[in-house]
This record gives sequence, C-alpha cells and structure tokens, in this order.
Amino acid sequence: MGDQWRRHVLAAVRALRRLDGHGAGHRRIVVVLGHADAGPSAGGANRRRARAAVAALRPGDLLICSGGAVVGERPEAEMLAEHARGLGWRGATWTETASRSTWENIGALPPLIEAAGGDGPIILVSDPLHAAKAGLIARRRFPALARRLAPMPPRVAALARPGPVRTVLAAADLALTSALPAWAPRSATGAAGIRALPGAVAGQWRCRRPCQLPRRRESGAAMERGRQGRQ
Repeated sequence: MGDQWRRHVLAAVRALRRLDGHGAGHRRIVVVLGHADAGPSAGGANRRRARAAVAALRPGDLLICSGGAVVGERPEAEMLAEHARGLGWRGATWTETASRSTWENIGALPPLIEAAGGDGPIILVSDPLHAAKAGLIARRRFPALARRLAPMPPRVAALARPGPVRTVLAAADLALTSALPAWAPRSATGAAGIRALPGAVAGQWRCRRPCQLPRRRESGAAMERGRQGRQ
C-alpha cells in the first residue's frame, strides 16, 4: 500500500505543476467523497455529491475526488471527476482511487494535502452526516489536517442532502463512530454495518479493558516445589 500512496502523491505533484498561474498559498481544497457505485457512470448519490462539490468550488480551487472501485470496476473518484467536468468544472482536479471506505478516504488525504501545499481551508463534501463522520475521523487521526477543515456552506449541504432513509442510516453510522472509535475503520451502513457491529464492540471492549498477561500453567513438579517452599 505504501508504494501505491507514493504513486498517488507523485501524480498529484505533477498535476499541481501543470496548474496555470495558481500558486498554492491560501487556495481552498474541496474534497468530495465517493459512494459505492457500480458505474460505469456516476449513480444518483455520486451525482448529488459532485453537484454539491461544483457548487462549493471557486476559480483557482483544487478539487480532490476520493474513492476506489468498491462495487464496480471503475473507481468512484473517476466517476465523480467526470460528472464534475460535465457540470462545467474546468479547474485543477486530482483523483484518489485506492480508498475503499471513509476511514481510507481520510487516510489518503495527508500526502495529497502536503503535495498541494499552501495553508488554505479544506472542505469535505458529501452527504452532510457523512461529511461530519469524515471530519470526526480526521480530528482523531490527523489533528493538524483537521484544524484546516471548514464546514460546507449551507447551499452546498442542501445540494448534498440525501433522502430520509439514507439520512437515518447515516445518523446511526455517525452515532456509532462517535461512541465507538473501533467502529470507524470497519463501518458501513445497512446490512454490512450490522454484520460489522459485533467486531467494533469487541474491539472497543479490548481497548478499554486493562491488558492482562495470561497466567502460565505450572507443571505438577513445579507446583509441588512451590508448596514445599511455603511450608
């Protein structure tokens, strides 16, 4: 995985150098997070997120589309970037195509943010509750990056908002992420999330229990010597 991340960073640096006249400085970075999508073109959730990202972008901003091929052959990031271009975005666009979860989306960001340079704000664009979950993961894992996070503008959040069923699932996912840090690396919504819950609870329990070394079983001869020594 390390070599893969390095390849992404090098690609990002090359893309940055191709920008026409836009120094890093205080340039904003808009990161749109992908949704599991069979493709080959963006489905409803990814179209909604790409539309919200384009609404958040200004001339000179950098767009990072994040998401690998989870349920289809084409990475989510490529479909997001394609749809953003179809909506009229012509600015700098990078794609991160290795991540397969929100945990990995956030884990992929630091080298890309470093390659982009500057110290401008970073906006995470997704369904509002999913963006909140991503921000929570960032604060736990990468505090320095998290200090640069800026909230989605209200009109952008309105464009990204899903229907009521997905909102309920996202609210449960966010609550579990907040209450059980062990949930975040394996979290998902729906049936997959339910199957992952026992493992997250067990992981959290292991984190909270004091570490106890197993007692070594003694041979009969050793036990007898111990009894004789105590007499």
